[in-house]
Order: sequence, then structure tokens, then C-alpha cells
Amino acid sequence: MESGPPVQGVEGVSPRAVKVIVISVVFLPFAALAIALRLWARRLKRMPLALNDYLIIAAMVFAIGETVTIILAVTMGKVGYHISELSLDQIIALGKVMKSVRTVRCSLGTKK
Repeated sequence: MESGPPVQGVEGVSPRAVKVIVISVVFLPFAALAIALRLWARRLKRMPLALNDYLIIAAMVFAIGETVTIILAVTMGKVGYHISELSLDQIIALGKVMKSVRTVRCSLGTKK
């Protein structure tokens, strides 16, 4: 079930994958802004950073890593295409990219 008009594909990128990239890239700056405002508020109140502040900064670093791996998976690994549409070289590249995706996700503690 599709919602909304179809997305125009970018050269060599699946239209489904374009949606994933757009969502990942659009929401990342909002998260960074929220963290920056949180740290700024603590500075204005002259409160030292607590453990949860350091953890949220670390989480942001991992979120950036996840976004980068999503973009690489789509552009280099051809995520979004059916396996039957890919050449052997593209399947090998997909395997390499998915290994990096698994590495980042394991470091995040997620099991997807």
C-alpha cells in the first residue's frame, strides 16, 4: 500500500531507498539541534554536564554513523532493489556494505 505520490528515483538509486535517505537525513539535524539546545540550557544555568548528557552525545555520534551507513548501503550496496535486479559485482558490494551496517548496529546494541 503506497502513500502519497511516487518518488522520482535518483540515478542508480531505488525510489524506495530515496525515501529512507530523506527520512534519515531530515531528522538528524533536528536531533542535533535538540542536543545543542539542551547543552546550551545547561550552560546558561551554569550546570555541569551529567552522565546522561555525555550518553546523549555518544548516541548522536552513533546516529550519525547509522545515517552514513544507510547512505552507503543505498548508494554503494544498492539497497532497495530486488536481488534479481543486481549484477554479481553489485551483490558483492551489497554484502560488504551490509557487513558495515551490522557492525554499526551491533555497536549500538540493536539486533535488526
